[in-house]
Amino acid sequence: MRKSVLAILLLLLPAAVHAEPRYALLSLLSDRLTIVNRDMATGSNIDRNVRDFVEIPGNLLDKNVVLAMDDALRAAGAKSPPVLLFTRDKSIFARQAQLLDASGGTAALLEAVRPVLRGVDATHLILAMKYRHEARLKVDDGYVGSGLLEGLGFFVDRTYESRHVGTMAAAPGFVSAFAYFKLALLDLASGRVVGEQAVFASETRMGAESASGHPWDAMSPEQKVAAIDHLIVTETPIAMRKLLAP
Repeated sequence: MRKSVLAILLLLLPAAVHAEPRYALLSLLSDRLTIVNRDMATGSNIDRNVRDFVEIPGNLLDKNVVLAMDDALRAAGAKSPPVLLFTRDKSIFARQAQLLDASGGTAALLEAVRPVLRGVDATHLILAMKYRHEARLKVDDGYVGSGLLEGLGFFVDRTYESRHVGTMAAAPGFVSAFAYFKLALLDLASGRVVGEQAVFASETRMGAESASGHPWDAMSPEQKVAAIDHLIVTETPIAMRKLLAP
């Protein structure tokens, strides 16, 4: 009887050794930046904001997201190094756009990224994906915005005037860098969504800081890049800690 118990324990040992999750990390945020110009019309709930898109070469911002996820995973005590994944497959980004408002969109998107995972030794995927939500942009006296935002980009409002006491704005409006995304933890064997954590973050400059009088110029090109990067490296670790919490 003792030998049978020992044999069973030995058979179970390999499973115990590999019990810790092995993670793959993938970000689908930065195929392009969205520039949203607020429509000044009132009296309608329809989102009439004007959107322009700037294509992002390579995987520059997605690399920053994945590296921030990697740092947070290691800080959480993961013993196995994660697999860092990247893709420029336009069909995957197009599928993500189709699923933004879909129920069960996260699980459906997993099926779209399966080819990226081919041959990867991982039990779980942590996926950074765009998330659509009403605009809530931080200004000095609260949160403002109109319409819907998703992914990474900039929101420009040419009419907003601060109600903050003592403010003497030379030019109205603001420009706000935004990051609207969510991290999803997925079990690769079952396709089950284990957990999700949303991020709605922004960094704003007022139109008064613009020499030209247009709020878009309140940030230099370098400051715009730095603002997006700051949101990524600041918010991703916070979301990762919440996602991985017991």
